[in-house]
Amino acid sequence: MKISKNHERQENCLGLLAVSCFFAGGCASAPQPTLAQKNIRNVAVFPPQTSVWLQYVGKRQHFPAEAKAAQAELFDLVAGEIRQRGLILKDTRLDERDAADPEQQSPFFSWARTMITAYNSLEAQQKAGFVPMSNTQADATLMKKLARHTQADALILTQAAGFRSSASVTTINAIGNTLGVLATLAGGAGGSLHSSHSAGVRVYLVEGNSGQILWTQVANEKDLEEPQLEKMVTKIFKNFPP
Repeated sequence: MKISKNHERQENCLGLLAVSCFFAGGCASAPQPTLAQKNIRNVAVFPPQTSVWLQYVGKRQHFPAEAKAAQAELFDLVAGEIRQRGLILKDTRLDERDAADPEQQSPFFSWARTMITAYNSLEAQQKAGFVPMSNTQADATLMKKLARHTQADALILTQAAGFRSSASVTTINAIGNTLGVLATLAGGAGGSLHSSHSAGVRVYLVEGNSGQILWTQVANEKDLEEPQLEKMVTKIFKNFPP
């Protein structure tokens, strides 16, 4: 069946809307007290939540291997920025369980599921999707649990996504290993909108003992390849709290 150009453009717009909603909220943050004033001396940087997909007409094809590669690279970049600021980097210990916590001794407990819940707590459901930073409060109980487990004063959580639109499998072959695909940020200052491909990264700083989101910044580029990831992280951390 022949697909009309209007239908294809509509599918591309839907892909953009999905990630635009994901990163909506703008780039600016209100002035905050210094980290020293907040008694933040050490930080736990958690594995980023990443997603990479190819948008077909009516469906998506996800690329878990590319998303995992972007996750590893992004973690190293973000951790490097934290070290440069003289903060102590705490081990997340996501392969360990606290013997004193009965919940963690359950065979049904999983840090992987816990991290999904943690990232979801940064989002509030809206009519158009899930929009980060609809408020400045994450799940306090969950953030306290992560802070106790890592013995960290604050937590760094990072989200990244990328998409590329396509109407045929040949496009996949054309992009090869390119991570492609993440929609740009709605209302992002200075950002350009790529109708067929884009990528975005958002970083959160969350206070461990309260779950308060102290700071967040976002940046976008054309994809999640290493050069673009480095550009986005550098841009994001230019406004990191002193």
